[in-house]
Amino acid sequence: MLVPSDDGSLSGKLSAFFSKGQQFVKQTPIEVSISELVAVSVFRYFIQQLEVVSQVSDLLHHPLSNQSEDDEEQSVMMTVDPDLHKPHLISLVGMITKKTFMWQSTTSNKTIGLKRAREVDNDSGAACSPSRRLQCLLRVRDLQHLDTVEVRVDASRFGLLATLRLNSVVEFTRLQGFIARSSYKVYLKWSPLTAARPISQEMCLPIPSDAELYGSMPTTFLNDLYHTSHVDRRLRRYVVGVVHISYVLMKRKCVSCHQALQLVRRRGCWKHVEPHPGAAFYRECNWRQQHWTPSDPVFKTRTYLGTTVRCVIDDGSAQAEMFLENDIAWELLTCPDGQRRRFEDILSSYVDELSYFSGRTASGSFATSRAEREQEYYQNELRAFVVDAIPSLWLVAVVAQRFYKAKQQREGTSVLTFGKDIHLTTKTAPQPKLEAKRVDRLHVRSELQRRLAQLQLRAPLSGTVAD
Repeated sequence: MLVPSDDGSLSGKLSAFFSKGQQFVKQTPIEVSISELVAVSVFRYFIQQLEVVSQVSDLLHHPLSNQSEDDEEQSVMMTVDPDLHKPHLISLVGMITKKTFMWQSTTSNKTIGLKRAREVDNDSGAACSPSRRLQCLLRVRDLQHLDTVEVRVDASRFGLLATLRLNSVVEFTRLQGFIARSSYKVYLKWSPLTAARPISQEMCLPIPSDAELYGSMPTTFLNDLYHTSHVDRRLRRYVVGVVHISYVLMKRKCVSCHQALQLVRRRGCWKHVEPHPGAAFYRECNWRQQHWTPSDPVFKTRTYLGTTVRCVIDDGSAQAEMFLENDIAWELLTCPDGQRRRFEDILSSYVDELSYFSGRTASGSFATSRAEREQEYYQNELRAFVVDAIPSLWLVAVVAQRFYKAKQQREGTSVLTFGKDIHLTTKTAPQPKLEAKRVDRLHVRSELQRRLAQLQLRAPLSGTVAD
């Protein structure tokens, strides 16, 4: 029987309970020699040293090795370390620049078993009901570069992470990391072993701002993309000219699942496209059953105008393909606010898609219905806008990141003809693909000052080496 304290408080009862429980616990002493204690200390020290804290830019830069194929030509293929794609723990240090919370629905696939038909009908809603989890996306930037990665945290399990504030330097230890095999994208996830420790900025080097990093970023040539010995997904700056625009696509999309929406003309509302029965990929959305009209207050907050541009750029040394999306695409096309609102209105009330493809003028058949005539009219309006914007894209500064596709194109051959009798066969390499993150108009005077400043920084180093 437990005897409470005189005051009868809860703390007194708990202390009496633990004092009684200690009588039933037998403490067994463990004798450890000095050599064993030293060995355990050394082992703990080396375990701590193995947790190498990486920078963000280190996760986007991986060396390549040569591997010859067994064929007649003995061609050489560049490969990476096979252990790179295995799941492993990653320790990371960086600055949190963005913090986003979102609800993610996960449908639980429960086994029905041998239930009766009536029980299955009654329990079908509970068996297939989606469970919502609060996800937190942390965008972590490198301390000395503009490279960023995302850390996904299940806030329903690990809390809301109120201590991880914006613009704070944080050291993450034992993140569950994975690098994709085809695209080399970095996926980081919070695990039960993960820990985060805020670092005071006084203890580390001065951290430059984004504006300072953009201003001091050196210019890279596109020719370096063809002669690289690393898988490099870091941000680079290029001074290029747009020589060709392949296509421009505009679609109304959902903010939650980023899928294209369908316009129901009879009702004048937007809805999600129904998935095909044999579709291999299906993305769940909480707003799939909802319909929106352009006059709804939530229409502009739950939908957006998705814009995609694909073009070919040239800087005098080589060419590459560049992809742009949404605001970055509008920055390239130098679209004024009035013209952009015009396309917003068109893709809100009249059509669900606008497209421009180079080399395609008009459809072969005449428009017979009113909807087809409206579509053709707005298509011509977009074409005129893109054609007028091309001459102004002869010199721009682009901050882009290289991306890799699942199926990499191999080297091909091309035949060069000189006159009637001379034919020269040469190898051709596939064009590298870049994803633009920022587009700026280039001023010749400021660019010359930028190049001179870079040369002045290199001059003391060369003088020191010469001495």
